[in-house]
Amino acid sequence: MALAYNNKGMVYYDKKQYDQAIADFNEAIKLDSKLDKAYNNRGMVYDATGKYDLALDDLNKAIELNPKMALAYNNKGMVYYNEKQYEQAIADFNEAIKLDSNLDKAYNNRGWCTMWKENMI
Repeated sequence: MALAYNNKGMVYYDKKQYDQAIADFNEAIKLDSKLDKAYNNRGMVYDATGKYDLALDDLNKAIELNPKMALAYNNKGMVYYNEKQYEQAIADFNEAIKLDSNLDKAYNNRGWCTMWKENMI
């Protein structure tokens, strides 16, 4: 049942209906407090809505539950990128790539982040 709420939350996330997405991820976590995907996904919603501290809390929880979750490192990198903390973002993108060398979005995100970092110097 927790996975069903998680999946429903992703549908709302894709539709940018963030309040409903959060409600569904909350329900998924209530039903299964070890569902790493729900923390990762709720973290993405918090990132999309500019709630970066909450996003990092959830993404760190996802990583705590599943240290090999490359996508959570990528998403955490995006939070740091959005906060213009480029060094930390690059470190998280590197970890995502280390864990999953096929995660193409992590390479793309690292490239953008490196470009912005170099332009800021």
